[in-house]
Amino acid sequence: MDVAKIEAGKFEIHKTNANVRTIIADRIAFYTPLAEGMSLESHIEGTVPQEILLDPQRIVQVLNNLLSNAIKFTNSGGHVSILASMCSGDNPPKNSNRGTPIHWFGSEVDSKSGQNIVLEVFNSGSEITSEDLPYLFDKFKQFEAAAKSSKKGTGLGLAIARGIVEEHGGIVGVSSGAGGTSFLCKIPTT
Repeated sequence: MDVAKIEAGKFEIHKTNANVRTIIADRIAFYTPLAEGMSLESHIEGTVPQEILLDPQRIVQVLNNLLSNAIKFTNSGGHVSILASMCSGDNPPKNSNRGTPIHWFGSEVDSKSGQNIVLEVFNSGSEITSEDLPYLFDKFKQFEAAAKSSKKGTGLGLAIARGIVEEHGGIVGVSSGAGGTSFLCKIPTT
């Protein structure tokens, strides 16, 4: 249903001042039992404000989609994390995959927009092939890693996450290499 609304331009977000730290802590608490045998943690930089104007329910939905995928594609003994940081519109955000480029999807955030929050979900799972990267946020896409997994999905989670982030005026990105994969959401805070 959300995908149809996003495609029809009828998807609505309801921004309010929300505590991102609480949202992240709640997601970690919720997913810890599901991340059996994995390390699941968060890191929030001190520059992240206590409250940010966004739709908290929809941001929870984005994090749910990204975390469930991260856990699905990470083996026991692996690592999953949520990182939150700030960057200005014209400065690239940091990411956990040092030296691995970020492939952005959607229109670049306006550099005049000031500050952006960057929410990153990292997992130490296998690398996403360069052939698959351009199609990651397409609906109904299942790639080699998903085909081999016993945990199946609909192929809608990343498309929905992208739509929600874009409705906030932001963009999504992915960075994948031998050390793991990061999904990033860059969202203006004004």
